[in-house]
Amino acid sequence: MVVLAAAFIVTGFILYYTGSWLASIGSPRDAFAGFLYYSRISQVAMWMSAAVLLVIANVILWSYRRAWAVWTTLLFTVVFVLIRFAWLDYSGLGFADRNGLPDDGLRWGFLMAVIASATVAGVAYFDVFLVSRLRDRMHPPANPETEMSEQAEPAGPEPPEE
Repeated sequence: MVVLAAAFIVTGFILYYTGSWLASIGSPRDAFAGFLYYSRISQVAMWMSAAVLLVIANVILWSYRRAWAVWTTLLFTVVFVLIRFAWLDYSGLGFADRNGLPDDGLRWGFLMAVIASATVAGVAYFDVFLVSRLRDRMHPPANPETEMSEQAEPAGPEPPEE
């Protein structure tokens, strides 16, 4: 949780700082250049944070057979992908259009957000599947029959015997 909070703070700050360049009172060309520079830095910080969180999530999944950390990593990544590609790129595109600057590929931001989010979701699902299967092969459950019976318990009361 500490690593998640640190990743959230660092990535959030860099994304905030990136967006603040669009409110600069200096030259629009310089402000947009600063926005593009920090936009690329925010992208690297976001993907590095997601990779570190995924490694930690895999350790938790392997050690405790709990996938919540992988799904939390997925949520973190999708939220910041949407902020970075959909919201910030859209803001940068509007700024560039208002000031007659080239958009530098920002028109594809929303499409990139959708593609990146779907890709990250697929990677997370495949990761849980792969790590769970590998762990079960290397360290099988102590009593597979007990584990299977716990999963297949009936939902209602048992019918009376005749």
